[in-house]
Amino acid sequence: MNLIDYVKHYKNKSWEKHPLNEVDNLVFSTILYIDFKKVYKPNMTIQELNNVFFQTYKEKDFKNETKFYKSYIKLFEELKDSTRYGNIKVKDYIYLVNDVTQFGACCFETDKFIYVTFMGTDKHLISWKEDFYMSYKFPMECQTLAIEYLKNHIHHFSKPIYVGGHSKGGNMAMVASMYQTKWRQRKIKIIYSNDGPGLRKKEFESEEFKSIENKLIHIVP
Repeated sequence: MNLIDYVKHYKNKSWEKHPLNEVDNLVFSTILYIDFKKVYKPNMTIQELNNVFFQTYKEKDFKNETKFYKSYIKLFEELKDSTRYGNIKVKDYIYLVNDVTQFGACCFETDKFIYVTFMGTDKHLISWKEDFYMSYKFPMECQTLAIEYLKNHIHHFSKPIYVGGHSKGGNMAMVASMYQTKWRQRKIKIIYSNDGPGLRKKEFESEEFKSIENKLIHIVP
């Protein structure tokens, strides 16, 4: 069973009957790779975003994209008319790329929880450079942005918070959670790093890492 099979099978299961799990986490982390800049408006539901996206873009628009990007599009299309995913609010979507960083993030909010996800490595050269820099630099610009983004999305009356991302996004989810205040960390239930890079020895042995270690699920394919 792959991600698309999972969505087809569970797309009409409620969160009460089938709670958030590692595969839902990967669904959220994966669809963030799609470029929504031209179609996103604040507080759209996934269903609304889906409708506008496929009204705006057709299959021919993706002919020059990688096979991975095309698979993300297929996954997103499967969310259409879904009881499980359709009414989820997509909040504070951001994507930026410049000479020093590539950074993407958004919040998926249900009646039960908020999932904060960070984008991983994409096609831009700076994004790949950041992956290599992580082996000896800390913090990276993308990590600093992730810390601030997460800080701004955890409030005293927040629903339970889940944080995750794929590839570089998994590292940012981990680092962003490490550098929050104690009360913000208490709001975080689970941190998912889906095939995310690790940390330098100094950060790995730090008190900040120890403060979130028991909440971290690091998934390696």
